[in-house]
Formats: sequence, C-alpha cells, structure tokens
Amino acid sequence: EVVVAEKISLPAVIRSHGVVRPRTRTTLISEVSGAVLEVSPQFVVGGVFQAGDLLMQLDPTDYRVALQRAEAKLISMNAQLSFEQARSAQAEKEWAMTGRPASEAPLLALRKPYLAEAQANVLQAEAEVVQAQQKLDKTTIRAPYAGMVSEKMADIGQFVATGSKLGEMFAIDYA
Repeated sequence: EVVVAEKISLPAVIRSHGVVRPRTRTTLISEVSGAVLEVSPQFVVGGVFQAGDLLMQLDPTDYRVALQRAEAKLISMNAQLSFEQARSAQAEKEWAMTGRPASEAPLLALRKPYLAEAQANVLQAEAEVVQAQQKLDKTTIRAPYAGMVSEKMADIGQFVATGSKLGEMFAIDYA
C-alpha cells in the first residue's frame, strides 16, 4: 500500500511538573519605628501592587520634629559661621594695622581655628538635616518593584520597631 504523506500541525502535549519560583523575593523590614497609620488595600496576602505604590504609612510625627530641630540647628550654625567670618575678617584688619606681614600672624590671632570649627559645625548640621529627612521619608513604605504579597505581618494601629518584619512579597514580572 502506498499512502501520500500530508503536512499537518498537531499540538504536542508534554506532561511535566516542577516548582515556579519568583525572580525576587523580599522580606519587607521597617527602617524606622512608629505606629502604623495606614495600610494599602493591596497589602494583603495575594494582593498585587506596582513599583512605587504606597504599601504602608508609619506615624511621621517624631521624624518631622527631628527634621525641624535639625533645620533649626543648621540655621544656628550658619549664624555662628557668619559671626566667626566677621570676627576673622576684623582680626585680619587689626593685624594689618600692626604693619607686620600677614604670614607672621599667629593662627589664633586671625581666628582661623574658630572659623574652621564653625565651618565643620555647619557641615555636621547639614548632614543631620539630610539624615532627618531620610528617616522621615522612610515612614512612607513603597513597593520596590511590581509584585504580590505572600505574607502580611503588620497592620493599622500596630507599633513597629526598627528592624520589624512587615511582610513578605515577591516579584511577578519573571518566574
């Protein structure tokens, strides 16, 4: 017998088993402490969220006060720096009136160490403002990537300390 072969498409069914794992799995940990004021409706087991979505809001009151204190200290340190700059300039003028060269002037007579200390205090105060702002920003917990919640460990009204686990999530873009 002779049969003419025909070209046809057939679905190939392959039975398999395995475990699907996400590309990224993250335990969400609080970097600051405070009471949980708000929780996103998506922050539930099985909830899906996009990158940048608000997941949780901690009480920012203490961190706002710390930022305000840091800003006030910066203003004070800038005022002290201005004062020292004026005193240093006055000391240089007074030294010039002696008729001796400025290269012979002692550092203390020109107030150079005091001026350097005032500049250092301003730098430190600026760093404290940056640090206070960063801590305030960390009271708003946002999703680092698009994903899904696999475990929820904190809710409204609960106080969380620095290092507390808030939940677990995993990426949904690739498995």
